[in-house]
Amino acid sequence: MKTNPIFNAFVVCTIVFLGAFAGACRHDRSHMDAEALAALKQKYDTATLNYFYETVFHEDFSSGKIDNVSKWTSNPKIAILGDTDSININAVKGAMSIINALGLTLQCDFAKEGETPSMEIYFGKAGDVASYIGLKDLSSMGIDTNSAFGFGRPEMSDGVITKCLIGINPLGIPEKAREKIVLEEIV
Repeated sequence: MKTNPIFNAFVVCTIVFLGAFAGACRHDRSHMDAEALAALKQKYDTATLNYFYETVFHEDFSSGKIDNVSKWTSNPKIAILGDTDSININAVKGAMSIINALGLTLQCDFAKEGETPSMEIYFGKAGDVASYIGLKDLSSMGIDTNSAFGFGRPEMSDGVITKCLIGINPLGIPEKAREKIVLEEIV
């Protein structure tokens, strides 16, 4: 039975991040031994591994690859901005629930009143999302602004994610579809 490539990429991300937390990555954080790579290739199809590579190495914002994996070292505190209707809030809660159910050492939680969020999820129209994330021209990046989409822009230092801005243009898609976009952008 074939599973969803996005979910598979999420699982691969989780495995890699757990390995990083356990100290399994080499010091330069950019190499994997041949045995581990062969095991991944046996377990996941090419589309899933390619999606993982694109997600982890942030190819959305760079023409070249980034040579290290970045990670959170503390629990991401999430704030929802922009259009905060119940559908968007429930989509974020659903994605957080999926992540937290994995039992990882990190758990997603909402930022409390007065607490600075480390992850901001902005829901809005394409132009507002682009402005929020700091992108100038979505169409030149090949983004169809007439479709629902999401973008995540992490800020990192020495392989540690310190903040992440996520923008989502939901365009009236159902809650479960929004949840999938949120999940993809969080991981």
